[in-house]
Amino acid sequence: MRRAFLDGACLGDPELRAEVEKQLAQSGQVEAAIPSDLPFREGVTPSETPESHAEFHSSSDDAFTAPLLVGSSVGPYVIEEQIGAGGMGLVFRARDMRLDRHVAIKVIHPKSTSPQLQAAFLREARLASSLNHPGIVTIYDVVSHGNTTCIIMEFVHGVPLSHLLHEDGLPVDRALSIAKGIGEALAVAHAAGIVHRDLKPGNILMREDGQIKILDFGLAKTTHGSSPDADTQPASIFSGEALGTIGYMAPEQARAEEVDARADIFSFGVIFFRLLTGRLPFDAPTSVALLHKIQTLDPPRLRTIKPQIPVYLENVVLRALARYPRDRFQSMRELLAATSPISVPTVTTPVPQSERTIAVLPLLNFSPDPENEYIGDGLAEELINGLTQIEGLRVVPRASSFQFKGTSPNMREIGDRLGASLLVHGSLQRSGQRLRLTMQLSQTAEGYLVWSQRFDAQVCDLFALQDELTSIVLEKLRLQLGTRFPELRHATRVPSSEAYDLYLQGRYAFNRETPAGFREALDLFRRSAAADANFAPAWIGIAETQMRFDWYGLAPASESMPAAKSALAKALELRPNSAQALYDLAITQAGWDWNWTAAGDTFAQALEVGRELAAVHFHYGLDFLTPLGRLEEALVELRHAEQLDPLSSIIRTAIGGCLYRMRRYDEAAATLRTLLKAEPEFAHGYWSLGRVLLEQGAWDEALKCFEQAAILMGKTSAALSELGYCHARMGQRDLAHCMIQEMQRRSVNEWISPLNEALVYTGLGEDNVAMQRLEEAYQKRIRQLVWVNVDPRYDRLRPSAAFEHLIRRIGLLPAQSHPQPG
Repeated sequence: MRRAFLDGACLGDPELRAEVEKQLAQSGQVEAAIPSDLPFREGVTPSETPESHAEFHSSSDDAFTAPLLVGSSVGPYVIEEQIGAGGMGLVFRARDMRLDRHVAIKVIHPKSTSPQLQAAFLREARLASSLNHPGIVTIYDVVSHGNTTCIIMEFVHGVPLSHLLHEDGLPVDRALSIAKGIGEALAVAHAAGIVHRDLKPGNILMREDGQIKILDFGLAKTTHGSSPDADTQPASIFSGEALGTIGYMAPEQARAEEVDARADIFSFGVIFFRLLTGRLPFDAPTSVALLHKIQTLDPPRLRTIKPQIPVYLENVVLRALARYPRDRFQSMRELLAATSPISVPTVTTPVPQSERTIAVLPLLNFSPDPENEYIGDGLAEELINGLTQIEGLRVVPRASSFQFKGTSPNMREIGDRLGASLLVHGSLQRSGQRLRLTMQLSQTAEGYLVWSQRFDAQVCDLFALQDELTSIVLEKLRLQLGTRFPELRHATRVPSSEAYDLYLQGRYAFNRETPAGFREALDLFRRSAAADANFAPAWIGIAETQMRFDWYGLAPASESMPAAKSALAKALELRPNSAQALYDLAITQAGWDWNWTAAGDTFAQALEVGRELAAVHFHYGLDFLTPLGRLEEALVELRHAEQLDPLSSIIRTAIGGCLYRMRRYDEAAATLRTLLKAEPEFAHGYWSLGRVLLEQGAWDEALKCFEQAAILMGKTSAALSELGYCHARMGQRDLAHCMIQEMQRRSVNEWISPLNEALVYTGLGEDNVAMQRLEEAYQKRIRQLVWVNVDPRYDRLRPSAAFEHLIRRIGLLPAQSHPQPG
């Protein structure tokens, strides 16, 4: 009979059958692998099986003598009643006579007591007591009573989360609120090196005021520190489970492999899935079949069960439930940051968001002259900008869609990577002043062509051509999706053909992101504005290029700042509701004016008109929230930007930089390594990773990162500064001073930011000279100065009064002091 049972349960999988036979042989009985709260039997699915809430339900077992009697005392605690019982433990409510409050007392079940369990019992108390968070039950004391060890803990007025679950799931807002409460408590446990390993609704209490409380650390393990965590650790004190709870345990945990915090993330994903849908992601008539599903199948998409669940939350849950730990979120903090919603305007016809997402690729240049590539790139970029203004339509930003430039589009791959169901692509040919465009709209999932059309035009008609393209693509989208979008807001005036052509050339040069490219772009944007002074994009281009000049140290702020501000004023006069001009203005108000109130107000306007633009959320997180030290909020905004622009290298680098500033170095390194694996030529990623590696003590690898960045970007003064700081931290003082001398030599003929020297002197420990250079940066209004407030490299200077005074003069509150680097 057992053989037939296993044949059916393992579904013909010989490897699974062998593993199950091995586990059963080691345990000696089938029941040892079945948890108490999911008593599987044939014909009963997990969703049908009620959970037993051992710590809160009165026991019906009267065949033993309770170790604590009602009315008796345990030290100052008077026992009032037994409130819970499980396989190996009991819970009593008692009154603390000294403080006049209720407490809960845990003791080992008389039937299960042993030296090993006593040791495990104390271990659980130690682990739980090491945590201090409102979402984790508080341990008050451990006392002996006769031969019984008692854990005195917080008494919680509430019910298990399992009592609150509904067969249709909870409202999304309610489910998200509960999940965040659980996640915050778990994040604290993980930060302390503790993995729960038995997270489930029966071990989570909801207090009367809505506060979540995580209980039962009997199966918890430590991931660092000196606490013993032997493989022979006994079962949970109260649930009697050897490994965890089937249905909630991660695949690697079910295989009895070594686990880390990512196993809890999987369990969290199961709980979140159930909160949202009312169901478990996996169910089966037997425990063995359930184990097979968990380890071989992907969970169903939540929106097939409950369509009103937002796409971003579905993605969070499914990533948490990935079969392999490497594919899940790597920390609870990362997961929690991803639960920030994307603002999607309400539309009249309910269509899944993926169906309303479109990507536009740069046009392939089939002209003999490669210089005509600027036209194909420019038309695609302007088509993106035009479609972005359509409410209810999500348009993949340029940074992500242009990752596929020059490739023959693989529809399915692009759709998967960009989350887009529709793709605009095509080609461009130029002969003299004549242009021929072939444009196509394709469906990505199946790769079929929705629409194709050829356009013939003159180069002088580029702006009209771009406007016509946008209108036609929008009309095809209306037909394809069977819905109406708001009418396209056409430009009130048409710029001169010369101005528009020069502008497209300027954008092409600007997007090369090199010093030479910026210089060429500034000249082209100025010529565009001269050709048509009322063409707002040209003025925005001038402002952004001047800001890049300041950022890359190509010109002093005294030159770039007034030029950028003047251009932005002109752009906003022409286009008062331009999100791009608004966030650029906010950046200048924060970085140059240090007027944080004005910057906040302007960013609020930019967010209002550009709520679905990744750039707005990116700059709000990086240029406003980060200098203010509001790093958790900054990370949420940057993650939001990443969701809107998933392949943007600069956004992903900024996320790594934010984690670095939060001193979450392991997460930062993992984020940046992933980026550089995909984008090995992205210099900024090497700079950011090098900074993280220095804080981790990986000196040689950090130096290689800075050297690689210098190769890719050229040995600019910023590159020399990063190299000099690295040499200083490595104890190579002569090489660090060489970098300073080289910057001073160059300063005779080019602008060198005093902040570059300040960084190297800080690494050398020459604090007085470092402060002199920082003061000089203040006097010259160097924009990067605002990030010094949260940069770990300046932690050694934070205790000084001069440093604090400097930070306060730029309108910021000094960030919390951290340990100085060794």
